[in-house]
Amino acid sequence: MARKVEAKEDFIPSNLPHTRKEQFFDLLKNNYKELIKCGFLLLLFSLPFFVLTIIRVMLIHGAGDDGNKIIAIEILFYGTNIITSMVFSLGLAGILKIFKRLIWNEPIFYKHDLLEGIKENAWRFLLFSFLLSLLYGLSEIVIIFTIGGPYLCYISKVLYLVFFCPFMLGAIFFSHTYKSSLGTAFKAGIIFMFKCYPSTILSCLSIEVFLLLSLIPFAFMRLGILALFIVFLMPICILGVSINQFRIFDKFVNPLNYPQYVGKGLYKE
Repeated sequence: MARKVEAKEDFIPSNLPHTRKEQFFDLLKNNYKELIKCGFLLLLFSLPFFVLTIIRVMLIHGAGDDGNKIIAIEILFYGTNIITSMVFSLGLAGILKIFKRLIWNEPIFYKHDLLEGIKENAWRFLLFSFLLSLLYGLSEIVIIFTIGGPYLCYISKVLYLVFFCPFMLGAIFFSHTYKSSLGTAFKAGIIFMFKCYPSTILSCLSIEVFLLLSLIPFAFMRLGILALFIVFLMPICILGVSINQFRIFDKFVNPLNYPQYVGKGLYKE
């Protein structure tokens, strides 16, 4: 895992992609194996969630038709899921460090960069994941208790997906890319959500697509498909989201504040 990934011997600057869009397909084509390695790392940090989900399935099966027990189990699950989400966020902090170096065309040391990314962003990512998982759990509990009626109860989930997640996405990537205060990161999240809402919501949906797995009736089949998604598809989704965020930063942040980051990793004439 500590192996260094270097530029190819026949590398010349003019071979670099000219746009962020070109860069996505270039990295996907030439670094797919590296993305899969990141997928396995993400799966490793997802193991607590898988264990928790299996326990949940066993408890619900044992509860039979007792509605009160099932509700109690669900509330306990979403409360405990906050912890598993925070564990996953640590892995994500390290993976984003690897992706940033990959996008900026810098050499990668997997073990070093993973641990460095966690060290640099641990407490912020723990906070971000706490807020995301807490509000997600609350939105699910509102649905369980049908608060506001059979239709109004889903409003909380819609608000979570189309407003809170895009806001947090901008805050997470701004905080990971630049040295800034937490307040500045949250402010940036709000600004970018409104300035770049179409691409931001699409970025969120590309990651949230795993929620569709809830439509699969068999729990262990859901977990198996989720594991495959994390390993083979989630790194591609995160790469696309990362490149889109760097495109946004190139347009609104870097020219005035960080000119050395403008188009970093792209071909410059």
